[in-house]
Amino acid sequence: PLNLPKDALVELTHKGKICWHSPPPKLKNAKKVEDLVLLFEPVQQREQMIVITASGKAYPVAVADIPSAGSRSTPLLKLLPSSIQQKREEIFTVFFPPKDLQRHFLVILTAQGRVKRLAGTEVDQLTNRGSTLVKLKADDALIYVGWTTEAEEVAVATSGGRILRFPIDDLQLPIMGRTAQGNQATRVRKGEDVVGCATLTPDQDLLLLSQEGYGKRLPFHMIRRGQRGDIGTQGLQFHRRGDRLMGMIVAPPESAQFSIITSQQRLVYLPVKSVSLWGKDGIGDKIDALQGEETILKLFPPA
Repeated sequence: PLNLPKDALVELTHKGKICWHSPPPKLKNAKKVEDLVLLFEPVQQREQMIVITASGKAYPVAVADIPSAGSRSTPLLKLLPSSIQQKREEIFTVFFPPKDLQRHFLVILTAQGRVKRLAGTEVDQLTNRGSTLVKLKADDALIYVGWTTEAEEVAVATSGGRILRFPIDDLQLPIMGRTAQGNQATRVRKGEDVVGCATLTPDQDLLLLSQEGYGKRLPFHMIRRGQRGDIGTQGLQFHRRGDRLMGMIVAPPESAQFSIITSQQRLVYLPVKSVSLWGKDGIGDKIDALQGEETILKLFPPA
């Protein structure tokens, strides 16, 4: 089915351009925002990728249809059904499905704070008609879609710096059907928004960044385990009123880099080790790379 070399690696950029490389090149830091690499992953004989659109639908993309880097990258949108191309629907995320779909689940979180767990087998045998993963209200939007297992737990973060931790089990996060909207993940105070989600094990760390450029790595076990619907634990304090938690990811290894996009549309790479480990208290470290009144718009883990 696949004629790609065994060492082929797929690359997807922030601008939505996709291609495969062989031999795999060394990943270089992009200089422009549109060239930021979001996915840089070996094919490993897998035959399809899954594309999630902003409307909450999943579509398959055959790896065999992805062009090689030598023949020029192409917009990922052009590999989707014509109906999606005509609507120019936004692509939310792209991933290779795990090989053992029976043991894996998708965790989905929306901007209104609704969370659900979907059986991994729901994305098996996808067709070009697509498959709904979550039924979104007209004023709602996706914030997070990611793979997990029952060995992990969920962290949901609000702009007020609060983090709710709860286990992935049938009581806290029951498996739902594809058209279900999900349950309320956490209580949101007035003026707050749900800003992030992650699935991880208690021995891992979270990386938190505020809009005004303060960050910390926070050991996940320091967040008290609660129940879905609780208000959560304060994980990040702020140096002044008006700052807010902008993003949260699972902390990469200290040898890695993460990237941010600033209010000046600058792409900045930061070493993970430049953000110290802190407890729940404290505002974290100031990101020195910001200039003047520049703020952080987006946070990206390593590709």
